[in-house]
Amino acid sequence: MPFELRPEEEDELGIAEYGVTTGRRRRKASGIPWEHLEMSVMLNSPTQIALTFCDHLDGKVKSTRKIGDPTSPVRKLIAEVEKRTQVPAALMETGKMFGDIIQMNA
Repeated sequence: MPFELRPEEEDELGIAEYGVTTGRRRRKASGIPWEHLEMSVMLNSPTQIALTFCDHLDGKVKSTRKIGDPTSPVRKLIAEVEKRTQVPAALMETGKMFGDIIQMNA
């Protein structure tokens, strides 16, 4: 997996997660492989994109639920994703709870 974090890096960032069934550690990435994203958009033609793990990018957005809450790093990511894919980011996930979602086009 491109940009895969080492387990020590996940622990340091406090983002280590384990599978419920197997108990195995989940693999995490520190960046977006843009060419993979662009190819996926070309093949699947999505009309909207949901961004997950925004709280891993910047802990300041953890569990926020209001449209005005994204920080500068998260806003930059949203702008870059939309620029590269020409697809609007409609949802932004900010935490582990079901309600930790911001609807961007509200």
